[in-house]
Amino acid sequence: MALLHKTDVAQTMLLFAVMLLHLLVSPYTKVEESFNMQATHDILTYGPRLHPNYDHLTFPGSVPRTFIGAMVLAGVSWPLSGHISPYNMQLFVRGILGTGNVLSLLFIKRSVSKLYGQAAGWWFVLFTSTQFHIMYYISRLLPNMFAFILTNLALGLFLLAEGNHRARAKRTKLALYLLTLAGVIFRAETSLLLISYLITLFITQTPSLKSEIIPAGLVGLVVGLSLTLSIDTYYWRASRPYWPEFAAFWFNSIQNQSSSWGVQPWYFYLLALPKLLFNPAISVLSLLGTLRSATARRILAPQLHFIAIYSLLPHKEWRFIVYVVPAFTAVAAWAAARITTRASTRNGLPTLLLLLLAASTALSFLASATSLILSSWNYPGGLALEKLQYNNRPARVWVDNLACQSGVTLFLTDQFPKWRFEKDDGNSPENGFDFWVVEPMHSVVAREGGGSDVLAFGGVEVREGEGVRPFGGEAVARLGRRFAGGLWPGVRLVRRLVVMEGR
Repeated sequence: MALLHKTDVAQTMLLFAVMLLHLLVSPYTKVEESFNMQATHDILTYGPRLHPNYDHLTFPGSVPRTFIGAMVLAGVSWPLSGHISPYNMQLFVRGILGTGNVLSLLFIKRSVSKLYGQAAGWWFVLFTSTQFHIMYYISRLLPNMFAFILTNLALGLFLLAEGNHRARAKRTKLALYLLTLAGVIFRAETSLLLISYLITLFITQTPSLKSEIIPAGLVGLVVGLSLTLSIDTYYWRASRPYWPEFAAFWFNSIQNQSSSWGVQPWYFYLLALPKLLFNPAISVLSLLGTLRSATARRILAPQLHFIAIYSLLPHKEWRFIVYVVPAFTAVAAWAAARITTRASTRNGLPTLLLLLLAASTALSFLASATSLILSSWNYPGGLALEKLQYNNRPARVWVDNLACQSGVTLFLTDQFPKWRFEKDDGNSPENGFDFWVVEPMHSVVAREGGGSDVLAFGGVEVREGEGVRPFGGEAVARLGRRFAGGLWPGVRLVRRLVVMEGR
């Protein structure tokens, strides 16, 4: 038991450490996270009672979102409000969401360990910690990442149901309830995942409509609607009961307005899934597991149904199917555990496969770390605020659209308490501003001249050039070029914003 306890602690520490590393190396946010970030800020700053300064009243966004996630984050972080800097408060808020997601992943790990053994649990943790998209985004305030917690808990319950037939009905009902809740409150697409699970259950088992499916659906629907209608009708100042996620679903799917953001081919998710799994071994092992195990097929069937159904919609993004990644990882962990067990008892092919598996995982760690460093340069708005030299006198700061979309948040502007930040509303800034944060082609730059450049990610280069920063530093790059024909990888940084001070 002591060894098991130490194992659990090590696995927990690893996932938390990787999550925190991604949070600290890349602390800024983008426009997709802005609603929940600004809403959390407003609740902490002005209190839960609706205030005229709430950001969404001025900038409502293209589709409405629920305030429930922001209220939870604000409630948990409330004791630290006013006691730490606004910058650290933003990190803390993100850390709360990251903690919730890590705990949900650890619940899946626990379920995998009970179903397949401790070795499978370890492989699940190792595989998950190498998955860049998962570890990078679990602390980001996207609506998908709130739903991710609930879909992970549901997956963990389905796994436990596979291992304990006596408790199957109870765990299945709770899992269906959580999926219903996720679809009603946070992301409507998880209702498709719920439907996919129901299809699989009816094909592989004989669930009771009366005691399992209907109660779970009704309770999830009633609880979810009660929460979102009462809270969001108030915050959105609606004259009648308001359901943000249904409004977003109607706008994006029924009216097909999401196509304005691009239309992708039907096979988009087939190409996106291996990228999300990140480690090539996970794709191979999950396929082998499906071929060898009926349990694995029952685990992955709902995920594949979900991907197939969602592929019918024209607009596609990888984050819409992020919920399936832990299931594929769990099946791959089972296959990896079998290889590990066989390698411990005999040499030959199992040992070779284990070495290849270890090498693939190690290389995935390096690739994930590289992706993290590159991605941290994708937030010129946040980097621009670092260049502002605050003094204790009132000032007006003009912030253009790119800066607002790439890191400028209310938490960060609170670091300048006597300064007033004005967002770009499509009009050109008037005279009278003390600072401008604008794109290089802006008329202010041409008129005023000078300013401090804000560099951001512009691609990866293998040749020397202006603005290219080699991996490992110049000394390592010089040595590497001697053996690589003058080639060495580096990140190309380009001028994205200019910070200018009024004269």
